[in-house]
Amino acid sequence: MSGTYNVYLVLLSYLIAFMSAYSAFDLARRLSAAAARVRRLCLGLAGVILGIGIWAMHFVAILAYETSLSIHYDSLLMLLSVGFAVTASWAGLACASRPAPGLRRLLASGCIVFAGVVGMHFIGMAAMGMGGDRYHWLLLMLGAAIGLAGSFGALFVSFRSQPAGGRNSYLRRLLGAAMMGGAIAGLHYLSMEAMTFGSVGHLHQRFRHAGHQDEMLGIILANCIIFLLSIIVIRGYFLDRRYREGEAFRLAVLESALDGILLVDHQGGIMECNPVMGGMFGYPREELATLHLTDLLEVPAGGSGDGGLSTEAEGREGPSGFALPVEAIRGLLDSRVETTGWRADGTAFPVEISLTRTEGFGRPVFTVFVRDITDRRKAEEHIRQMALRDPLTGLYNRSYLQEKLSSALSRAEGSRGTIGVMFLDLDGFKSINDTFGHDSGDMLLQEVGERLLHCVREEDLVSRQGGDEFIVMLSGVTPGTASSFAVRMIEALARPFYYAGREMTVTPSIGIALYPSAGTSAHVLVKHADTAMYQAKLNGKNHFLFYTAEMEASLSQQTKLEARLKLALQQDEFRLHYAPVMSVQTGRLLGVEALLRWERDGVLIPAGQFIAGAEATGLLPGIGRWVLREACRQHRSWRNAGHPAVTMSVNISARELAEEDFVEGVGHALKETEMQAEWLQLEITEEIGRGRATRLCDRLKELKALGVRLSLDDFGAGAASLRFLQLAPVDELKLDGRLIAALGECPARQAMLEALISLAHGRGMQVIAEGVERSGQLEKLRELACDGAQGYWFGQPMAAGEFERLLSYERYHRKDSSQIS
Repeated sequence: MSGTYNVYLVLLSYLIAFMSAYSAFDLARRLSAAAARVRRLCLGLAGVILGIGIWAMHFVAILAYETSLSIHYDSLLMLLSVGFAVTASWAGLACASRPAPGLRRLLASGCIVFAGVVGMHFIGMAAMGMGGDRYHWLLLMLGAAIGLAGSFGALFVSFRSQPAGGRNSYLRRLLGAAMMGGAIAGLHYLSMEAMTFGSVGHLHQRFRHAGHQDEMLGIILANCIIFLLSIIVIRGYFLDRRYREGEAFRLAVLESALDGILLVDHQGGIMECNPVMGGMFGYPREELATLHLTDLLEVPAGGSGDGGLSTEAEGREGPSGFALPVEAIRGLLDSRVETTGWRADGTAFPVEISLTRTEGFGRPVFTVFVRDITDRRKAEEHIRQMALRDPLTGLYNRSYLQEKLSSALSRAEGSRGTIGVMFLDLDGFKSINDTFGHDSGDMLLQEVGERLLHCVREEDLVSRQGGDEFIVMLSGVTPGTASSFAVRMIEALARPFYYAGREMTVTPSIGIALYPSAGTSAHVLVKHADTAMYQAKLNGKNHFLFYTAEMEASLSQQTKLEARLKLALQQDEFRLHYAPVMSVQTGRLLGVEALLRWERDGVLIPAGQFIAGAEATGLLPGIGRWVLREACRQHRSWRNAGHPAVTMSVNISARELAEEDFVEGVGHALKETEMQAEWLQLEITEEIGRGRATRLCDRLKELKALGVRLSLDDFGAGAASLRFLQLAPVDELKLDGRLIAALGECPARQAMLEALISLAHGRGMQVIAEGVERSGQLEKLRELACDGAQGYWFGQPMAAGEFERLLSYERYHRKDSSQIS
């Protein structure tokens, strides 16, 4: 086709094609994830922009061609060409803008757009009466190849697997628009060159004049189109920039989150995730974006209300094999739910998920927060086990035993089975704890638990109730088999226990209650087994007894004693009597020992008849505090009356000495009564010093720091350690009355006493003999250089008023040694 081109209009036509392609691609790519209604509307607008751009480029290109031919317009064909270009553009963009388009889809989209460009060109040429007589097929095929390749390349660059934001996406759209503009322009101009016409008629002047008017109209139209497209492109640029900033912030939040985050569409498809999700589930991050929510999580069903989920999600199955209902995610909105997650290797693990809903491009988008709670579940299980198990021994505790025993009784009631409950208490454990220390006691309890576990069957249950008490539940037992278990336990605990080079021994007292003869409820069986255990302890310990109804009477007596002792303490029924301690050599009063009595119904009961019960019921520390305070008060009263100062001795038990605040309590009693510490002497028995010499000496040194005196009482009655005698900071040694009873009758006993007195004097201790009842004993003690003595030879323990008369006598009539012989 002969003629020339207006270069300005040629460039203007390409610019129109470029800018319309960029605007259409930007709009279609940006809204590819929008809701269906919004997406269709925007795709239609993108098709109109690209189709009008193709038509406008064709119109301006025709005006750029300067020829002598007469040009006119067919309005119907012109509208048809515009409609064809818009329809093909819309169809091609709709196909290309779907999520993750493949090569085939992009090739199909390129063919559709190419067809729109071709159709628009030839229909437009026909509309202007410029159909050629012949074509240069090589140029025509070249133009078609450029148009097809450019269309496919433009869509591939703009829509192939790229995010909808970021600088890279912006550059790719520019490149795609340039390729699309080149495809449209190349096809048009090569197709124009490929046309040839027959004889050309004379061009009238009005056509040339009309041609100039058309040229001006084309320039004005082209500039208006470019101006409008420029606004769209510039706005798109700033939208891209704003989007990039928002995307950078969003990615920063995703990257820095400690929990896993998923963005899920209304069908449950995963749109985006953070790196934590990849590490948590073992998938590459790119692969996660191709999965469904139910591929990772078991989504609990339930909930109500309109959460915005599409019914397309219904029926989707996860690894667990259940269908994801429409209501599944709705019920999880704004709540935390624990469920199961599946890793890439198929392993399940516990997770906590929560969901929030936002609107994205006109449709709901769900943000799923996922937290791996494996460690938390382990901690919770550990806490649960701690709640069910004794922390020291690892055995089950009281609450778990009650639960299991109640369940076993329910089953036994229907099957007529039998159940045995054994209540086991360790004899002498308190002495072990006080003598060797709490570490040794804890170790012993742990070892006892291990030995008991080896004595029972797998279906039986061993529990620790607290302190030194254990309960064993036996299933399907008879009295004979229960007895066998009890014997096995006694034999197992008879073996010595060793800790830190020390040997310790304990024995068990065991009570047995059988279902249904001894009770039909868990509470009653445990109570009756406890009653039988207590009776076994009273009968000599280290054996077992089955519960009988007669045991209740004995237990009732113990309960009454406990209640009566509490009442006695409250109603001030305890009394102190005082026994004098005399000098063997001079006959002078050296001191006084405070002895506890219980005045009950006008009768004085010696401490030996109730002190064991007080210790068993835990009342001994309270009674001991009263004794100490009352003895100090009485001593101060005598001093205020002008009587000479003598040492006031008060007995303390191992239980009292083991109390953490005992030393503080002694100091408080001295301060409260204003008694001088040097006149207070605390008496401890030699049993306290067995095995725990170093630790006990530390406690005794604390007492010595207060200024009080210490006496080792009943020496010789047990197996006292001479090492303890050497280490203990005691001021006085009291010889047990049983050593004194045979004095003068057994030479060996006399020789032993002489050695003990010599040893004590060598340690700077004063020696006092207890239980002196005859003058001959007094004479022998004088020969052995014993310092003092006490016993019935000097009189019975007496009340405070009577003892005060002795103090008065001591004050005015001092006796010498001959007067007391």
